[in-house]
Formats: sequence, structure tokens, C-alpha cells
Amino acid sequence: MRPRCRRRRHDAGRGRRCEKGPLLQCGGRRRPGALYAEEAVNHQGATDPLQGREAIVNLFRTECARATMVCEVEQILKDGEWAVLEWRDPLGLRGCGFFRVRDGRIVFQRGYFDPLCFFRQQGLAVPDHYLG
Repeated sequence: MRPRCRRRRHDAGRGRRCEKGPLLQCGGRRRPGALYAEEAVNHQGATDPLQGREAIVNLFRTECARATMVCEVEQILKDGEWAVLEWRDPLGLRGCGFFRVRDGRIVFQRGYFDPLCFFRQQGLAVPDHYLG
């Protein structure tokens, strides 16, 4: 059974409307690691880049163990190998990600969101390396 939709989004690359459930939901059926190439790089703005699928999967495991995360699609824009995802979560946090995709897998990702707002919304202590 497919998850019920929370948002409708416009697929700008195909000019049609389609319904989607959350793109990422901790504890959900979707396995984010399967989306990444073995040598992928994931760079979330405020932290050092992660190198390789294993490091990226470990990030998802760690973050999903300590926080409730749901990423709902606002819109996706595509141009060749590149895609931009604008997202929001049910608590109102917003962000975007830039993805380079080759052979159906993410090889590079750069994400932008406000991590301090995220930590506060989740009731988490702010890690020292975020405070500089």
C-alpha cells in the first residue's frame, strides 16, 4: 500500500501534477542509502562533506535515531544531471537540496536549511561545532 499524500507537487520537468508522500521519513519504508552512488558526496552547508554511501547511510541512521524527520516535497526542478528539491517538514522548517544524478544514483548532494532551528524544534542540544 502506498503512503497517503500530504502535498501535491508540480513536476516541472514533465509539466504534470503527481501526488507523493514524504520524500524522507525516519522509520519509513524508503531507504535513502539506495539512492546514492558508492562514491557519492553529501555536503550539508554547516558541516564537512561526507564521502561515500556508507558515511551517508550512517548519517541517516544517527540522525533518525535522535530526531523525528519528515521531508515533504514542495517542488523539484531538473536540468540534465542536476535537480533542485525544495522541501518542508510538518513543523515548518524549510530547506533545499541540489543533486547531481548519474546512472540513476545521486553522486553529489548539497543541502541548505537552518540547523539551529532544526535542533530547537527537535529539543536537541546544539553540537559545539555548529557554534564555531
